[in-house]
Parts: sequence; structure tokens; C-alpha cells
Amino acid sequence: MLLACEIQSSREYLIMMRLLAYASVTLVSLDRKERFSRRRPPPLPCLLLVYTGVTPWISPSLSELTRDHVSVPGPLFPYIYMDVLHDDFSDWGLPRELDLIVRAERARYPGDYLTSGFPEGVRALKNPRAARALVEFMKLTMRGWSGQSDRDKQIFDAIQLDWDTITTPEDLTMAAEAYQRGYVAVKEEGRLEGLQEGARNKEVDMLCEFLLPAVGREFVDELRALLGDDELRARLDPNAVFDLRLQYGTNPEGLRQAIRDCLEA
Repeated sequence: MLLACEIQSSREYLIMMRLLAYASVTLVSLDRKERFSRRRPPPLPCLLLVYTGVTPWISPSLSELTRDHVSVPGPLFPYIYMDVLHDDFSDWGLPRELDLIVRAERARYPGDYLTSGFPEGVRALKNPRAARALVEFMKLTMRGWSGQSDRDKQIFDAIQLDWDTITTPEDLTMAAEAYQRGYVAVKEEGRLEGLQEGARNKEVDMLCEFLLPAVGREFVDELRALLGDDELRARLDPNAVFDLRLQYGTNPEGLRQAIRDCLEA
């Protein structure tokens, strides 16, 4: 079996054509050595597209790309599509290592990492080499957080992590906790950049941005509309929100209800 794999973080209109090109070029090149025939057919190419983009996306089918001249809805070869951030893989039966990679990709913020079960999953692996490889994979993911905004770079510069000394899931957890505390530290020191002008607006924006990945834009907008920035700032303590975010990070509705309970208290 030949596997043509592509990992995409952005939408690409002709991605299906590229996957077909990978498979076709490899088969033709292999045929020069193996001399395939009806009696000795070539291996079956299989296509895998892994999408890690923030917004959901389905790649255009061959029917769309060829204006229906190719009538099959999908590619010409067996094909698997994985939308890492949005698909439900509970019934896929993924190998444990691949399931952990999906969890790592979904950790876009420290709170996501701390509530994902990734550290516990890596610790449970019996193969120490696989565990170390997953730690290194997560380190790359975490280092990528610093490039999401000026604020994130500011926090990473402030905590000054020594990545060479981070070799275990426990080390990663400590790094994520330090990064999470950096949110509060940067906010309190008034060093946020790129947000609305004025210290009070910065504080509310920071709180809402911290909540946004877990509760959704509509809920954050609902809070602003119901309470207004002044009351939101007065009634939601950042440290309390931080604790709730860790507790309910994988349960959006539970987190929304816990915040409502805080506001009604």
C-alpha cells in the first residue's frame, strides 16, 4: 500500500489534485523499477488529508474541480479526511499515539492543554520512545503559541522557559501553568498591546479573550450585552475565571453555566 499524506492548516482549493499527483507520480516512478502488469498489479495508493485549520472546511471534490466531467464525488483512490479540531474521533478507534497527537493539535491555549488529558495519556504509554516523541511534538505546539499575537510573545518572553530541560509530561504541565499565570501577570502589569485603548477596556478584553476559545463568541458577546464592560469587570474575577476554565475546559456548556452562577452569586 502507498500512502499519500498531506497536512494542511489553511484551505487550498486544489488540494485533491495535489494528493492525486503524489500518488500518480510515485506509482509511475515505482513502475520503472518494478514493471507492474495485470499479473503483478501495483500497490493501491491511499490518500490521507489532515486539516488543522481553525475554521471547519471540506475540500472540493473531483466533481467540483472537473465541472462534473469526473462524476465520482471523492478521489479516485481510497481516501481519509481528518479535520483535527472539529471532527469527533470517538468511534474511529484511533491508535493511542494518534489520539494524543489530535489532542495536542487541539490545544491552542494552555488551558486546553491542561484539561485535554494529554499529560496523563503520554504517561500511560508503555513505549518510552513514543512518550518522548510526543513530548517533543507538544513542545513544538506550545512554542507555536508565542506566535499567535504580540501578547503571547510578551508572555513567553517573560516566563523564559528553557525548552532543553523540558523532557517529561510533568515538565510540560508546569510550563503550561506558568504560561497561564502569565496571562494574569501581563494583564495586571498593564502591558497588554494591540487591544482597545484604556486600561479598563484592556482588562475586559483580556478576560473575554481568555474565555472565548472555550465558551464561544456568542456567549462572550451575550455577557458584554447583558452586563456592559464596567459590570463585567466588577463581577468576574480573573483568577476565578482562570480556575473555572481549567475545571470545565472540555465542557463548554458547563463552563458557561458556572460563569452564570458566578454572576448571580
